[in-house]
Amino acid sequence: MFTSVDSQSSRGSEASLDADGIVLLRCGDQSHKAGKLFDLDDTLACDAIIHKLIADAPGYLVVDMRNIIRSSAQARRFTPRQNLRAMAVVTHSMLGRMLLGAFVSIARPRAQVKIFTCPDKAYVWVHRQYIEESLMWRSDGRQTQKKPD
Repeated sequence: MFTSVDSQSSRGSEASLDADGIVLLRCGDQSHKAGKLFDLDDTLACDAIIHKLIADAPGYLVVDMRNIIRSSAQARRFTPRQNLRAMAVVTHSMLGRMLLGAFVSIARPRAQVKIFTCPDKAYVWVHRQYIEESLMWRSDGRQTQKKPD
């Protein structure tokens, strides 16, 4: 389903870009899965590799966090890029999904965020957001209609 056209990695995390500009970010590595703290430096490294892939283009992300067991408060409070349009977060369990859901409802990010336990369903959802937004723009760059908030 996801076919990479470019990829970057840093500090145990890796990101791949597909032909539509959707980024699949796999956060952390086996050391994080074993309990190593995912800290602000790890989060900034993820942000940097996303920037290398899409620069200032609108961001559509699938963030696979199944390797993350522990994260610092600073990492959790990190504000995503301004150009983020939609983000699907993949977690390892229903408990993780509930905790992330509570955090997202409190943090209220600007972008659409949805939480999944299945990476394929997450990609389909993000791709749908990309397609819906793409259909709203005419070939001359003018918006055809306002997207409902």
